[in-house]
Amino acid sequence: MRQQRRKIDQLFDYRYSQLLIVFAGLIRQGYLEESQLSGLSEDKREEIRRFLSWHAKG
Repeated sequence: MRQQRRKIDQLFDYRYSQLLIVFAGLIRQGYLEESQLSGLSEDKREEIRRFLSWHAKG
């Protein structure tokens, strides 16, 4: 139960400092598509892409 709660807390961590990581995680897990983030600046979308790329290698 505790692991489940931690997973949910990480998945929906809406602190501003964590949003790009949360978006990347949601994309990776299939809950969100990058095209849905069209309102974000290009530098923020690029940071999400770097996170996804780094995660795919690890």
